[in-house]
Amino acid sequence: MFLKIKNKFVKFDLLGKTKEEVRVSMKEELVQVNSNLWSYELDGSRLLKKTVMYIEFENNKACHLSLRIVYKNPLKKLMSWRS
Repeated sequence: MFLKIKNKFVKFDLLGKTKEEVRVSMKEELVQVNSNLWSYELDGSRLLKKTVMYIEFENNKACHLSLRIVYKNPLKKLMSWRS
């Protein structure tokens, strides 16, 4: 799987790897550790957007990869005082 992160193409060859192999090969910090679902924040500004990769494990091997781009509303905190 190739991804464009910060204007560079990065290859993620994670399918079929064990949890320990995934932990060693990922340079980003692990955001959330569940027994079978891990997430890594790959790119984005802390204020508006972030890209998160989810890795699902079955039998201690990576079997599914998915990406999610999350956008935050910068006005949400400003508008919360009105309600």
